[in-house]
Amino acid sequence: MTPGDWRALHLGISAILVSLSIVDRTTPSKEKPVDIRQYSKSEPFLVVQQALGTCVVAAGLLQMFDVLIARPELFDSPWTSSQRRAAFLADGCVLLRLWAMGTLNNDFTFVVRSPPSNSLCTKGPYEILLHPGYAGIIGWAIFQCSWLLDEKAPFIDIITRGMDILLEHKLNLYALVTLDLGKFMDLSWFLFSGVLVVTALLLPPGLHKRMQKEEEELKKTFGDKFDEYRANRWRLVPFLY
Repeated sequence: MTPGDWRALHLGISAILVSLSIVDRTTPSKEKPVDIRQYSKSEPFLVVQQALGTCVVAAGLLQMFDVLIARPELFDSPWTSSQRRAAFLADGCVLLRLWAMGTLNNDFTFVVRSPPSNSLCTKGPYEILLHPGYAGIIGWAIFQCSWLLDEKAPFIDIITRGMDILLEHKLNLYALVTLDLGKFMDLSWFLFSGVLVVTALLLPPGLHKRMQKEEEELKKTFGDKFDEYRANRWRLVPFLY
C-alpha cells in the first residue's frame, strides 16, 4: 500500500468509528420511543454531536475520494512518526468511546439522567475513568487535528489553498459551488479542518459542564457511595485529571 492508501484507510476508519460512536444504542420503550429532537433545547450537546458526526462521515468519504481517485499524487509523501502516532491515537480514542458505550450497554444514554439499572458501572474503562466516553471523543478531535495539521503532512498546503480560495471569492456561494474539482476539494479540506479545530477547542469546556451535571445526578442517586466511587478514579486522563 502507498502512503496515500494508508491515509485513505485512516480517513475511512475514523468516519466509521465516529459514526458508530454517535448512534444511540439504548432500547427505546414501545410507549415512549427515543427521539433525539426532543432534547434539542435542553441538551444542545446532542445536536452538536450529531452535526459533528455527520460532518466527519461526509468529509471522510469526500476526502477518501480525493486521496484515492481525484488527486492521489498529492498524498503520497511518506508518513512521519508523528503522523503515525497521531493517527493511531485518534483511532484508539474513538475505540475507547465505543468500549465505554458497549460496557454500559442499555445504561448508556445521550441524555443526562440517573442510570436505568440504578447501579454504578465498575467494569471495563470505568474501572479507571469516570468519563471514558468523553475522554475518547475529546482525544479523537485533538489527535485528528494533530494528524491533519502536522507540518510535514501533505494537508497543510491543501488547507492553505482552500483558505485562499474562500477569501478570494468572499463567500460568494455561486462562485464557490462552480469551482473546478481541484479547488472544490481544497476548499472542502479547509472547511473540515476548521470545523475540527473549533471542535477540539470547544469540546473540553462544553463537556466539562456536562460532566459536572452527570456527577451531580449520580451524587443525588447514590450519595456517599458515588463519592467513594469518584475518589478512586480519574475523570479523563490517568495520572493527570
